[in-house]
Amino acid sequence: MKKILNSLCADLYLDAAVKLNLEYEIINKDCLLYRIFNHEKELIFKNGALSLNSQVAVRIAKNKHEASIILGSNNIPTPQFKVFRNKKLAIAYAMQRVKLKNKIVIKPTDGKSAHGVYIDPKTEKQITNSVIEAFSNNSHIMVEDYIKGKNYRVTLFQGEIMAVTWRRPGFVIGDGINTIEQLIKIKNLKRKKITYPQIILRPRDIFYLKTKNFFLLSIPQKGQMVKLQLGCDMDIGGERKHIKISLIPQINQDLFKNIYKYSYHKLLGIDLIINDITHPYTEQSCAVNEINSAPDMAVHYFDQIPTDNYAALKILNQYF
Repeated sequence: MKKILNSLCADLYLDAAVKLNLEYEIINKDCLLYRIFNHEKELIFKNGALSLNSQVAVRIAKNKHEASIILGSNNIPTPQFKVFRNKKLAIAYAMQRVKLKNKIVIKPTDGKSAHGVYIDPKTEKQITNSVIEAFSNNSHIMVEDYIKGKNYRVTLFQGEIMAVTWRRPGFVIGDGINTIEQLIKIKNLKRKKITYPQIILRPRDIFYLKTKNFFLLSIPQKGQMVKLQLGCDMDIGGERKHIKISLIPQINQDLFKNIYKYSYHKLLGIDLIINDITHPYTEQSCAVNEINSAPDMAVHYFDQIPTDNYAALKILNQYF
């Protein structure tokens, strides 16, 4: 695939345009601003953001607690949460939930890419540090109940499901010989050959491993899976798996379309927490983690080997 802009998501749209015999114009390279058009229609993009999405829709998606209120009021499952502007009140509420044996998530109301998000802090020190960090660049934070399950990205355009991808944190499988650090190096060599981003451990990931009694020099047992990170971001080593829409029951597909309906978007990414998306959501725990106004096409691009630009192609093909 030809590299045109300094963004894989933008390049995926432009690559799809070429394959569909559409024209494109780079309006401003530094700003990742471009348009895709034919003799009848055009779409304006800023990286992965699409001109069809209204300002109202973008604001709803950006504010996580408002999005949860809107979705929840329409019988769409969302985690129980509270919003705080005060650190002491946030810490007190978080401690209360933990004492009631609830796992919690502490995160900014308008964060993205898992920045400032902390899952399952248990001690007062961990909760205090998580609240302080979440407030570091934000005036409001959320404390919400943790929903156990797998993380899926569902992308919809003009009311139709374009792609569904299982997103999981980076991991290694023990062989009984190599340390976690060595296993990461071995896996990174394989990922490099298929142009996947390298696994990177941040200080918070190393801390997470310690909470699970793992260290970089630990030697996992043969066949033992070690989750390396809390977030699912591809650029630090997250994994992807394509889910065929035909495998998803109609009741779940109807849920996605209801989320789309009450999000007021034309192009929407849904981050859904559910144990198994191929089984009815009514028979298991399920919640919308967040919605996204500029869903990254790279999420779906990397969910197959060899990589496939099918999601961007479907979106442009449907519009034009």
